This record gives sequence, C-alpha cells and structure tokens, in this order.
Amino acid sequence: MATFLPSQHRTQIDKFTADGNTDMFYLTHRPVSVYAVRIDGMYKKTGHVGKQFFFLGYEALIDEYTKTLSFAAPPPNTGKQDNIEIVYSYVPTNSVLFGRASSGPPAYTMYPTPAGATPTMPGSGPAVGARRFEVAGWEESDYLDYADFAKAVEADEPISYALCQWFMRQSYGNVDDAFTESDWLDWYEFALDHCPRFAKEQPKRRQWSIP
Repeated sequence: MATFLPSQHRTQIDKFTADGNTDMFYLTHRPVSVYAVRIDGMYKKTGHVGKQFFFLGYEALIDEYTKTLSFAAPPPNTGKQDNIEIVYSYVPTNSVLFGRASSGPPAYTMYPTPAGATPTMPGSGPAVGARRFEVAGWEESDYLDYADFAKAVEADEPISYALCQWFMRQSYGNVDDAFTESDWLDWYEFALDHCPRFAKEQPKRRQWSIP
C-alpha cells in the first residue's frame, strides 16, 4: 500500500459519538491545520478561536490552545457511533518543531457543556499519514480532497475518478508543494490500482526512476 510521509507534520483523524448534549470535544493532539470536520459525513463550516468572532457564520470552532472542537449547538444523537469526525495535522512531540503549549483563552461555546459533564475524549481514529503545514494556492476544497484521498490510501479503498483528476492537477517536488516526487508517484500508483477509469486513461505504465 502506498504511504505518504513528508517531514514534520502528521495527520490525525479523531472520532466522537454525539449524545445530543455535549458541544465540546477534546482532541488527541494540538491541531496545526484542520482539513475537515464532518457530522454523519456532512462537512461543517469551521473557524478558529482567535481568528473568528464566536460562531458567527461558523458551525464549529477549533481551539489549538485547549485542543478542543466546539459546536455552535450540541450535535444531535442519531444513534450512530463515531459520527463526528475531524481530520487535522499536528506536530509529534518528538519533532524538532514541537514547542511548549502556549496559554490562551478557553474555547467559546454557544451552548455550554452541561454542568458536571465532561467534554468527550476522542475514540480510536487511525492516523492517515502526514502532510506539510500550508500549501501555496490551495483552497479549503483542496484540503478536503487531500483528506479524502489520504483516507482512501490508509484504508486501501477504491478512489473516485474526481479525486484522481484533482490529484493530477497537483504539482510536486517544490518547496511549497504538498508532495515530494516520491510521494506523488506513490499516490499515482495507488490511483492506478484503485480507480479503473483513471487507469484506463493513463499511458501504459513505465518504470519510474527516482534518484
């Protein structure tokens, strides 16, 4: 299975189960960049404490200082397990880039967690590889596509033709790119193996030589 492991930042998926009352959830790591917040598979517009003024226009807020994900309203209890999902990058504690946590204001919640209740800790969610911090020219949709592609790679699952098209538009090998040359070739091979339509369109495979 293809792997994607650039330098310092790693990608984490935390999952939680909505109980209809809790609006704040603790993350496993301190987030550096958030790619997606989903409830029952639906993307939620997400802001960051310190950049956005409360929840105005946003359904969720991330607080990197307290390592929390807060919602404007408690997600409803639909009876599904692990129906809240957040995909984000973090710096491992053994990384040379890892710094001591700085202090900051607590996350604001429109509907405070009930008295006596404890914000939910994440369920077991697999890490899905790694990526760099910021990618020049990328918009929110690019980070979401990246997260979906990375998840398919981790699970060794089929990938959509649309994601393959997105991938083929990505440059690689430059300082500001999301992919090194070897990373890009790994994902290209993965796409060939997991999307028949994409593979059919591609020129006959050739042996890639990487210095």
